[in-house]
Amino acid sequence: MPPLHPLVLKLTQDGAPLSGASVSLFNESESSWTVGGTTDASGNAVLMTHGKYPGVPAGKYNVCVFKVETVPKADPAKPKENDPALSEYNPPRPDEYDLVDGKLKSPATTTLTLEAGPGKKNVTLDAGKPIRILINNTDGA
Repeated sequence: MPPLHPLVLKLTQDGAPLSGASVSLFNESESSWTVGGTTDASGNAVLMTHGKYPGVPAGKYNVCVFKVETVPKADPAKPKENDPALSEYNPPRPDEYDLVDGKLKSPATTTLTLEAGPGKKNVTLDAGKPIRILINNTDGA
């Protein structure tokens, strides 16, 4: 394993901390190291290699960001607990919304980049304007 360098990525969205976002780094050259993290309430992600080693191998990375909101649907037709129909009941699938621009999900289209290495302990990136786009349509429309 190459030397790892501690790195905290502060992720904002239109200047405000972006919490609960998944962050993945993709080395611009060929690399077999998976690097990423999840942002906390302050928008900070302590980046890890292979999910367990603190730090990042030195290099230039494309940064991918993913955040989805899941909204359960109310179901007035749900059978009662003792109803035999409950065993065949299929609850409605919740709606899911992208909260970050879709171009940031792919290393080929993301506009976010960073460089990791000695002396680079903190990086701040902004994911752009807040969005809320339905990504699944469970009503059949």
